[in-house]
Amino acid sequence: MKKKTRKPRVVTVYQKLWEAGIAFSITDLKYLNGGTYYLDWLRANPRTELEEMEMVYEGKRIKQFLFPAFFEKKIESKIFFHFQRKSDHLKKFPLEGKNKTNKENTEE
Repeated sequence: MKKKTRKPRVVTVYQKLWEAGIAFSITDLKYLNGGTYYLDWLRANPRTELEEMEMVYEGKRIKQFLFPAFFEKKIESKIFFHFQRKSDHLKKFPLEGKNKTNKENTEE
């Protein structure tokens, strides 16, 4: 009897964001996916390329790298620190950019 081979478990940045229940934009998703791959994965594993999958998010096609399960904690760490920095930045610089313009227009 032949043993059934199992594909190794993979994780994506999208999957980890969704599991965490965090509200995120396509920009967050692209930044975290690319940053995790180019800044973390390739530095540690320069000769190992990852498979990719394509998905639609906010009406746009994007690619997600399929990270091995052992990289899951690294992805979670990247997500945590990304949103912590984003929160700290919003506290330091509230109502910048187009949000400030929209608020000023509604107050008139």
